[in-house]
Amino acid sequence: MLERLQAAKNISSVNAMSKSKDPTRPTTSDYEAFITDEINAMLSKQNHGLIYLDSGARRAVVNDLMLLVDPTPVKKQIHTFSTPVKVTHQGTLYFKGIKLYPVYYVPNGPVNLLSVSQLCDHG
Repeated sequence: MLERLQAAKNISSVNAMSKSKDPTRPTTSDYEAFITDEINAMLSKQNHGLIYLDSGARRAVVNDLMLLVDPTPVKKQIHTFSTPVKVTHQGTLYFKGIKLYPVYYVPNGPVNLLSVSQLCDHG
């Protein structure tokens, strides 16, 4: 990331936008734009493979259909990630020997979440 910031300060468009008296030094807005781009790039990869345990979640939600065993298509909307989201499949997920069902597949979900309460109920 530091290398990209250092490379960015050599780009003429960045220098032209810079409000700094030193045109080779990135401004705060240059750093903010860079960090925003990095965060968006990380989110666009949807953190496939990473699973977060969420003590506040009521249901398990994944963004990787390959995590589900026997997924079945559904047309459903649930409230998670602080907003209503479209569920396209539900299935079973095995986590450390625990069988979780139902687990919902949300194609555009930012992360894979497992509900701690659901784990306790099934474990």
